[in-house]
Amino acid sequence: MHQRSTPIAHNARAVSSVYGKIDQILLAIDGDYQSVEPFRVESFYKELFIAFADRVSFVVMGHFGHGAEERLRETLQREGLDPELVQVHTPLADNAEHELRHQQGPFVQDPFVVMESQHGETLLLEPYRGQLNQNAFLAEQFADVTGFALLPTRYLLEGGNILIGDDYALVGRNLLERNRQKFFADKDPKEAEAIITRDLKRALGMRYLFWIGSDTALQHPLAAQWAGPEALQPFYHLDLFLTLGGKSKMGDEIILLAEIDTTSFDPQPTPAQFVAIAHLNAALKSIKDQLQAYSDNHAGPRFLIEEIPMSGKINGEGDQLDFVPYSYNNAQVEWYHGVSRIYLPSFPNRHSIEDRLRENLPGLGFNRITFIQYDMEQFALRKGGLHCLTKVLRRSAY
Repeated sequence: MHQRSTPIAHNARAVSSVYGKIDQILLAIDGDYQSVEPFRVESFYKELFIAFADRVSFVVMGHFGHGAEERLRETLQREGLDPELVQVHTPLADNAEHELRHQQGPFVQDPFVVMESQHGETLLLEPYRGQLNQNAFLAEQFADVTGFALLPTRYLLEGGNILIGDDYALVGRNLLERNRQKFFADKDPKEAEAIITRDLKRALGMRYLFWIGSDTALQHPLAAQWAGPEALQPFYHLDLFLTLGGKSKMGDEIILLAEIDTTSFDPQPTPAQFVAIAHLNAALKSIKDQLQAYSDNHAGPRFLIEEIPMSGKINGEGDQLDFVPYSYNNAQVEWYHGVSRIYLPSFPNRHSIEDRLRENLPGLGFNRITFIQYDMEQFALRKGGLHCLTKVLRRSAY
């Protein structure tokens, strides 16, 4: 059946991934607070509270038991911070745990895109025909407890695969292919791309939209594991290998691009594993070439691409490789009025590479570099990191 393209008309635009002071962050916790989750209040949450200090308020959602909010407030008070900076919401009653489709995980980045109306209202752009996942109903739950309005779209969206600058968006090509297959499989691929590009630019309120990734599936031993089902990107989400870094002194858009540094691996990769990593680095290099071509040959922003190291570990041989990326691109950035801060994940036993980042990032204009000193490896094993765990809800121009 013919799929009609419906332009999306609203006076809102996506909240930037980099520009503006971070004012409010959404967090979520999976599981039962009383039985398995209290350590996160005392460790992960504590690190976030300290890193952002009293400049940011937090909205925390989870299936909490009695006393969760008090524990969070006690943590803030113990660190000398304002206990009113955190709001705790339990979206479902305790006796609704059997409703598996409503359970949620800690990765809050993907289920929706945060928008801001021309009147400063926060809106949630959410796919109503999206994939079912652990956080499929997080937007509805969040809107219910906060009063934020929902903006529905039929297009599949994943927050970790969409990076917003000021008037432009970088979007992973995997997302283009999934929407093409779902809605325009009977159309010429180029025609379908033009329709999806036009509609998503309108939906996100952007002037420019650039698709990041290859036209054809990547062929290397790690593609199936980390590039996603379509395998058009080196990793299945942009925020694992790309970070928007603000503007250079010349006004160019700084893009931080991952380059896998095997010297930081422990143990060192075998020869076969080195070959697999080399293929993945070649795919990342092609992204650099693609961004440079966009910058040189298209209207819109000019990009200054700077490479930063990615660490990790790799096990297995042949087609059984298991690569866990320690991504420093999976970070939060705020850039406003000459202030440029970056908040990065910290990984176990990677002191040398993290010291190198502390040394080199100021040269790219960052005047505060903060590592969240919490073991992110457990989230890296689940294909996530700091950016996946923290959803910025509000930014102010300051």
